[in-house]
Amino acid sequence: MNPIGIIFTYSIFYFIPVLIITGILHFTWKFTKLKFFLWVKRIIFWPCFLIFLLGFGFSGFYIAKDIVTKIPYREHVSGDEITLSFKASMSGGQYYDYFISQDDLVLEEIEHFSFGLSLNEISGVKLRALKPGKAVVVLTYGCAGDGALSRVYIYDVNVDDSMDISYEKQLFDINWDDRKETVENIRQMLIDDYGCTPEEIEMIYTD
Repeated sequence: MNPIGIIFTYSIFYFIPVLIITGILHFTWKFTKLKFFLWVKRIIFWPCFLIFLLGFGFSGFYIAKDIVTKIPYREHVSGDEITLSFKASMSGGQYYDYFISQDDLVLEEIEHFSFGLSLNEISGVKLRALKPGKAVVVLTYGCAGDGALSRVYIYDVNVDDSMDISYEKQLFDINWDDRKETVENIRQMLIDDYGCTPEEIEMIYTD
């Protein structure tokens, strides 16, 4: 489980029993008028409340930081650069791979990335357009635990004469029952419709 999620969960469920106990002490004090119960309530409540705030603030800070850090890596076009990415949530860890199919050097890699909080990672590649032309970018995503392929993203990228970038995206979800047939259809489509080579599509496989 996400360590930040653990802190967030514990900060909530740890504080609930404290509220129940201090609530009982409060009503006991109201009923008996004995200040002993009031002081015990305060001794229990305030330290636990501070711990709750620290845990809640710590997890909230890192969740917000994770969101802000990922903004430049969302899928978008900016000038002569294109960022292609997806969010992943594999409990057993995730892997991703990609390739670019192009007759000429239309796109070059700036960086490829995979980072973020567990169960909420972002993976992809950032590319720069070098000249007008067409290219196909394929991203694959699967479970690192058993190596099972889960998704295939196909981006048909076009760079026009003014170096403006446009693209069309296709997403294929790989179901376990018909995974072999689906993967074979995707591989064949990449060869027939997008001009990919048999060597390039070797990275798209399943058991």
